[in-house]
Amino acid sequence: MVTVFVLVVVLAGAALLTAFISSRMVLRMSPGEGKMIEMSRAIQEGADAFVKEEGKKIAIIAVIIALILGIVFHFRYSFAFLFGAFMSELAGVIGMRMSTRTNVRVTNSARKGPLDAFRTAFTGGTVMGMSVSGLSILGLVIVMWIYKSAFMFNNVVLVHKFHIAFVDGVMLVSSYSFGASMIALFDRVGGGIYTKAADMGADLVGKVEA
Repeated sequence: MVTVFVLVVVLAGAALLTAFISSRMVLRMSPGEGKMIEMSRAIQEGADAFVKEEGKKIAIIAVIIALILGIVFHFRYSFAFLFGAFMSELAGVIGMRMSTRTNVRVTNSARKGPLDAFRTAFTGGTVMGMSVSGLSILGLVIVMWIYKSAFMFNNVVLVHKFHIAFVDGVMLVSSYSFGASMIALFDRVGGGIYTKAADMGADLVGKVEA
């Protein structure tokens, strides 16, 4: 079992290393000049402010749900839930910060041709993809390692609640996944509302200036 853990950690580390290398490659590219940089900074500031404010609201809800899980079942499920939420939010922040820095570089690369723009966009997208994969797998391995006794094939632990027998290992993985999925849902829906509001604001500004 230790060999499997080591293999998965190595694969997760490779994914995160790929994300880091890709981010450095993108950030070394020219962001353009003048208005392009000015607009890019405005987008970055707006996105950072949104994520910071959204994170505060999500944290409150996550803590409430974690307390419910701990009181009803056990606080180890609360830890798995919060850890999954943290890893998901970390991946989201990395992806958001990278995307707001990649878009202006894609625009600048498009001056050279569509192929250069595609390569820049693909490299930037790799950061998000590898971050999600690496962090989610690494987080799951950490949870399984901390509570490794619950994942022994010859020692299945049952938790009895509400006249139902739950498998401890399954509950831990489900709690971790629940936390990660909840953050992803909030970010997806909240981000969609934010971008729609930004589009409407830009449209109104354009009409006023015209």
